[in-house]
Amino acid sequence: MAARATCPGPYGLATHADDAAADLDYDLIGEPPELRRSADLDPVVADRTDIVTTDLPATLAGIHVSMRFLHTSRGFLNDPPGLYAAETVTQLASRWSEIDMTYLPDVNHYTIVMSWRGAAAIAATVPNSI
Repeated sequence: MAARATCPGPYGLATHADDAAADLDYDLIGEPPELRRSADLDPVVADRTDIVTTDLPATLAGIHVSMRFLHTSRGFLNDPPGLYAAETVTQLASRWSEIDMTYLPDVNHYTIVMSWRGAAAIAATVPNSI
């Protein structure tokens, strides 16, 4: 496979230039000079609000199967402490032994699924989950 150019991606992490360009192209609608994101802002804001205000321990209390909880130390804007603070992750791990807490370094809320590095780290956990 040929080497791929990287560029500074959104939120401070390097991404592959062609992947970033493809993502931006996919998300844009309209015609120049009136291009805009295809996402409707209201559901995006509602989803983010739901994510950061959900009582995760209460939600997990109703789940009684083995699962893997992937987490990182950086959040929406590549900022610490991430979506879930280390103390929260520790509390969850001590309360639910059926949850395998898996820390993925060097990614944030977006790049955990939107980068080759994040996707590879997630893929590496799959064989242990089946």
